[in-house]
Amino acid sequence: MIFLNSCSSPESEGKKLGDKFCNCLGDFKTFTEPKQFNQVMDSCKNLIKDDWTKYENDYKKNESKWNLFNTSYEKACESKLKEFNDSLKLIYAEIEKKIKENLNDKLWLKKDENKGYYLYSFNDNALSIINCKGESKFKLSVDTIKFEDTESTMAIVSFTEDGNLILTDCKSGKKGVYQPASEKDKLLGNWKGFSEFISFYPGGNCYVSTDWGAYKKHGKYSFIDNNLEIDGPPSYRVNFSNIDYFSWGQIQFYRNKYAHPKNLSDVLF
Repeated sequence: MIFLNSCSSPESEGKKLGDKFCNCLGDFKTFTEPKQFNQVMDSCKNLIKDDWTKYENDYKKNESKWNLFNTSYEKACESKLKEFNDSLKLIYAEIEKKIKENLNDKLWLKKDENKGYYLYSFNDNALSIINCKGESKFKLSVDTIKFEDTESTMAIVSFTEDGNLILTDCKSGKKGVYQPASEKDKLLGNWKGFSEFISFYPGGNCYVSTDWGAYKKHGKYSFIDNNLEIDGPPSYRVNFSNIDYFSWGQIQFYRNKYAHPKNLSDVLF
């Protein structure tokens, strides 16, 4: 009896339960996704749940013993949990790195766009809507992007197997789907020449007018090998010296821009 009592103590029981929890964590350094860490953590907490309740009932009425038990448990878990959290941080860092690589230096076309914004870029921690003036700064934390707009809009960033970008609103769950833009997509929006206006829409539709109102027409356009043709010949090669300017024959066009939206939740999803 003396031997048994000497072995059973808050310190020894705390260490034993801590060791049981740590052994349950297994070889987490082979994990490649955060959900694996979450799953094993939940599993190990459930494994020791009944034991924890038992010791809580045994020791909690005695503050000194309960503190000894907790201290011993935490000490037994300290090293293993640090390794666990460090491994998880590495996975998070890799996810964030890949998202930045996929977002940066690309022009994105929003699918099913109905507000006329069309084109987006996410370079240098700033969202630029190409058909708008200005930009919105954002911060990326793992897979969550937080914009500095009036609503502090937040979204989960993900990518499909075919390279499309998905932004999922953290509040509503609504999704915005974006695909890498083509050269033809760069035309989308409103343009002004010397006295000419052209609006290009998805699907090959356009609207052409003059600033004195003498000519107004809805038509079709094609863009093949960078040659732009509106309602038939003539066809001239288009050169984008930058995203906001192109020449077509002898006419130079500059992009007309909207004001940058203050609330991005109505635009992105």
